[in-house]
Amino acid sequence: MRTIITCLFLLIICGTISAALYQVGPGKPYANLQAVTGLLNPGDIVEVDGDNTYPGGVNFNRPGAPGNKIIIRGIRINNQRPIISGGTNTVAFTTPFPFNVPNGGHHYVFEGFEITGGSSRCIFHQAKDLTIRDCFVRDCPNQGILGADQGSGSLLLEYTEVTRCGSGTFNHQVYMATDQVNNPGSNFRMQFCYLHNANGGNNVKSRAERNEIYFNWIEGGFYHELELIGADFNGDGGNPMLVREDSDVVGNVLIKRATTAGNNINFSVTRIGGDGTGASHGRYRFVNNTIICGTGSVFRIFDELQSAEFHNNVLYNPTGTVQFMRTVEADWTEGMEIIAGQNNWLKTGTTNIPVGISGTITGADPGFQDLNINILTPAAGSPLINAGNLPTSSPAGFPFPNPLPSPTHHPPSGTWMSPEENSARFIVGIIDIGAFEFGSSLPVSLIQFNAKAIDDSRIKLDWKISEADDLEYFEVYKSPDALNWTKATIIPSNYESENPENYTWTDEAPSNGINYYKLRIFNRNGSFKYSPFASASILNDDDLKFYPNPAGDFLQIKNANSEILIVDSHGKILNRIIPGDLEKNNCAVELSGLLPGIYWLKTKGFSKSFVKK
Repeated sequence: MRTIITCLFLLIICGTISAALYQVGPGKPYANLQAVTGLLNPGDIVEVDGDNTYPGGVNFNRPGAPGNKIIIRGIRINNQRPIISGGTNTVAFTTPFPFNVPNGGHHYVFEGFEITGGSSRCIFHQAKDLTIRDCFVRDCPNQGILGADQGSGSLLLEYTEVTRCGSGTFNHQVYMATDQVNNPGSNFRMQFCYLHNANGGNNVKSRAERNEIYFNWIEGGFYHELELIGADFNGDGGNPMLVREDSDVVGNVLIKRATTAGNNINFSVTRIGGDGTGASHGRYRFVNNTIICGTGSVFRIFDELQSAEFHNNVLYNPTGTVQFMRTVEADWTEGMEIIAGQNNWLKTGTTNIPVGISGTITGADPGFQDLNINILTPAAGSPLINAGNLPTSSPAGFPFPNPLPSPTHHPPSGTWMSPEENSARFIVGIIDIGAFEFGSSLPVSLIQFNAKAIDDSRIKLDWKISEADDLEYFEVYKSPDALNWTKATIIPSNYESENPENYTWTDEAPSNGINYYKLRIFNRNGSFKYSPFASASILNDDDLKFYPNPAGDFLQIKNANSEILIVDSHGKILNRIIPGDLEKNNCAVELSGLLPGIYWLKTKGFSKSFVKK
């Protein structure tokens, strides 16, 4: 007996609306992102094929929802992200005047793109609740990423590389703000990012209500590497005392390094408080950062701020002395300097050390493994090891609100970090000073990792490692799309066997189509890292089949063993057929309600078009 699927038309009659999938790329229903921006609703997903360049000038101005975000996702092809190039703002998320309306480019996740070539900015942020993830932002003459003074809300920027952006004095690689009038309580969090080789301005400048700068590698700014100040007239509605802007800076590497743009390596590494146009009146907290400076100060304190605290930081100049801070431009809100801190490592001869810090360690060399090649983990015997202090303590009477209690991860090491490479920081003994923990990084190196179909129903994984003595075990993960992962098995260490470096595992139940695999490699001290992906395909006589094509009122489907989607030429999902609707993996789908045209049948590892007559 055949099962007739009629849920498509019941859904239309009942008025149920489900999230849509829009696909962009060569041969896909949409040629560019401009074609889909006006169609988006909460929960929709846009997939853009990589290894292709698309026109810039994309403006997202239709809202998602707080629990149902719109996802704009680049799909790597040939290991290449999709490139969006050109326009004034290459990509923008905007809110219309008066900036307090529900309409606008709110509640988006934007991930997996290369953004370049905007005549002004690469990304313009003027909306609420935006996540930018896994992007490469480059070569825009004004800002790489700009947050507007009006209309902007919270932004999470993570796993993103920004380079060769900015110009002159006022254009910065990342220039962030939040609208304190229309979006109070917003924050800017930047984590696991790699910023380098700016063409002008600061690497990061922020006027946000709250800044959370966690686990980044920031180097080669034209002026400051990090400038955290107050809102200007537009951001605070003309009331500089509207809110106090605070900043939590934990686990970063900040390096004042020469670039081809001719930056001044003797400029201050950071500026906090203000810049002459807007003061924060805020509280600042710097914890477990590794800071390499020139002859300028590390901390340039400017305009009005309330307090500052410094804990477990490394301050080092490999060729000269260190100036801890510059305070001639400071204006403390309490009428006096409010500073605390413990257990910082300073190069011998450091000047302008604040009175309020204690437990300071000094020396000629912090004992990095190799500064010349960006390995800033302490070497064996380093004075940084077991020399930090937790928990940290704020100045008396000025507690920092909701601090990150401890550095939980390592930053990138002078290169872009993918989400899969995220490295947890496990404290070994007492916490070390600086951004990296000795003994916490995984010594195991993955030499090779392969996946291969050995017949029409099994895939064999094999991999080889080095330094097996400290290996505890592997977790093997599998995915049909390299996005949604499930743990398949645990493989213990072979360190006592004759071949401790070689491992295999066979997937006895792979999905039809492409199967993706990755390893989570655990050290004995609990630290771990992820491997790159490996993939293999299962294609056999039991592949999904459908007929006739072109189809009339019915489409016969055979060998369906997972959810099937029927998608129109605009990428919108019209029907979902789940395995429970099937009889012996076969069914007939009624098409009488469809207009003549081209439609797509999609399931795991399978995407084919059919024609409705």
